[in-house]
Amino acid sequence: MSKAHLLSKLIIPCLLIGVYLTVLVRTISATDEGGMNAADKQARELDKSLRVAVKGVSLPDAQSNPALSSVAKIADNQSVLGVSIGEAARAYLLDSLSPGSWAVNDSLGGVPLVIFIDANQASGRVFQARLNGKLLEFSGDGKLITDSGGSTWNLSGKAVRGPSAGMQLVEQPASLTTWRAWLEQYPATSVYTP
Repeated sequence: MSKAHLLSKLIIPCLLIGVYLTVLVRTISATDEGGMNAADKQARELDKSLRVAVKGVSLPDAQSNPALSSVAKIADNQSVLGVSIGEAARAYLLDSLSPGSWAVNDSLGGVPLVIFIDANQASGRVFQARLNGKLLEFSGDGKLITDSGGSTWNLSGKAVRGPSAGMQLVEQPASLTTWRAWLEQYPATSVYTP
């Protein structure tokens, strides 16, 4: 994403937030003890208009976006494995997954993925979940990672036993980082929840 494109995506929400805060301050200062007044109604209408007027840009709050409340609980220094494909980005919280080796089946930006997590080492690797055009489903029991075709895989994405023995999955670039660093780089990221 170019700096100009990123900048344009940030300027509009910042301007809208500025207008929103201005109206909110005026509303608070104009409120009487009787509850909602004309300024409150105007602020709500403006809020609704702003949400509708700018597609893809909203002024989020925990009530309109329940995911926001769970994101707010993530510690800045929490380890995440971050993946981005095109415009889509997702963080996988390493310590929220089961201990031992684990496989997470997911899809991001239309690409089916499998994330091999080694929670004991606080690391992981991301692979495309297709092998020779066939979509595979993976599972892990904390010790072994297997696929729906009966093959066993190592954390490097290589089949070590079964029908696919010796074959290698295509690795998808990923970043092992902190939640804060990931969020700064990808502010529109989603968070995987098991």
